Amino acid sequence: MKPSYLLTVLFGCLISPLFAQEISRSFELRYFSSAPEANGETDFKGPTAIFDTEQRVTYLNHYADYATRFFSDPELNTPVVSDAALDSALQRLKPQPSPETRRRIPLDTWRWLGFREGQHEEEQQAHRSWLKNANTTITDGALRFEQATTVRQTFLKQAWRFFLELEMPSTSEPVTVALQSAEQQTIAEATIEGNQIKVRSAGETVVGTIPDKADKQILRFEVDLENQRYNVLLNDQLIADFVPVLAAQAFAQLSISGPTGFRLHRVFGQGYTKAEFTEEDNHSRDFPYSVETYVDEDFRLKPAIDEWQTLNYDDSAWGEAELPYPHGGDRFAGEFLYLRKVVELDSFQRAVLSYETLDPGGEIWVNGRVIEMKQKRTPGEIDLTPFLQP
Repeated sequence: MKPSYLLTVLFGCLISPLFAQEISRSFELRYFSSAPEANGETDFKGPTAIFDTEQRVTYLNHYADYATRFFSDPELNTPVVSDAALDSALQRLKPQPSPETRRRIPLDTWRWLGFREGQHEEEQQAHRSWLKNANTTITDGALRFEQATTVRQTFLKQAWRFFLELEMPSTSEPVTVALQSAEQQTIAEATIEGNQIKVRSAGETVVGTIPDKADKQILRFEVDLENQRYNVLLNDQLIADFVPVLAAQAFAQLSISGPTGFRLHRVFGQGYTKAEFTEEDNHSRDFPYSVETYVDEDFRLKPAIDEWQTLNYDDSAWGEAELPYPHGGDRFAGEFLYLRKVVELDSFQRAVLSYETLDPGGEIWVNGRVIEMKQKRTPGEIDLTPFLQP
């Protein structure tokens, strides 16, 4: 049966006794279905969706086709407003006047820490794993080679697509990084020496020049085992472009060979698992793959958070960020975001905290006491006078 669509045109008007001025135009395009699962609100995608991927694409094509004509914009790329117009409007804004009897203290920069229960112990165990080689130590946020050696570290097996990043200082002596299988078969390999980087592949060896000798280098492998190819980037410069892997095996072990004094500052990797599609379940194609962080190591132990709410807690090992500050996703799954701010005040009669939101919710503490529990994404204002020390 041919699908039915309903088109609704919406106008926004500014009305005065003498004229009506159009200020905006938009439209809705609705798809009608006799399927009993349709509830009129969440049918495009979600638990009650009745579209498969092909039907979604068809609907979006209809929408885009009408939009090009409705807005007289064939490519749908006409800027609504120019950068120059925005800059001009911002320059015309008057600064907010300072109050005469009140003092405003912006609380923009905060100390922060992402933490979850048991994380400290997990990091200690991970560090012991990196130190299985007797020629290595962990100091000042780095794995240090006390002698020229080769370090091997195992990870959760990656069998489809994944990336791995390593941060290290520049060095004139050779450093070789190899991605290997559980049987120590090399899948991908790169060697940095002086101002050159050499990438081995099943074809020819790719040699790249490092133009700028930066203090630190970020080496990145992007591996596609389905196509048996990989990329290598150094400081965001593409060195090897989709070259053949050395062995079509699942990645399970990292091997690093370096000189005495070599320091590894960070190792970060995420893997992608291909979803299984079935004809019986239309929703099986909603998420074509899943993402999982299989290593995120900076060779530092997160500090204990006991009494983090008190004034005298040492937060020197915490990070520093300006609000708004997002924290979450797969990389930080399960972590709570802790924020601290020490404010020094002169004499005052009344103090009020104004905030925009805690998303999705949280607690506000002052001097070791919880004064607000917020579960809605709404602004708030709290009288802090009873909780502050004079």
